[in-house]
Amino acid sequence: MESGALGVLLLAFAGVLDGPLGLTVTLAVVIGVALLAWAGFVAWVAVDRRPGLVLDVIALNVAWVVASVVFAVAGWGGLTGLGVVFVLAQAAAVALLTALQLVARRAVRSAVAA
Repeated sequence: MESGALGVLLLAFAGVLDGPLGLTVTLAVVIGVALLAWAGFVAWVAVDRRPGLVLDVIALNVAWVVASVVFAVAGWGGLTGLGVVFVLAQAAAVALLTALQLVARRAVRSAVAA
């Protein structure tokens, strides 16, 4: 899972990300832990497959993308140029995965309705 991998990377490299990305240790650790928790929740939803929970994952992914873009563009947190690119790149990756989730959800709904 991408979220879990990014969470592990943020935790493992929290001490060195401040320089090149401008991402403080505290923020890297908080986001890393949150992403690990999120990855666990998404794994549970993948097994449980309740339609409402799938929609929750999609909605929260959209919120993450919007928050990431606002954070990067507004200049909050003192990100470097590379940090802005990093945040926008992960937001783009989440947006792509969310689009794929929507396509898959529609395909499943069509198959069930048929």
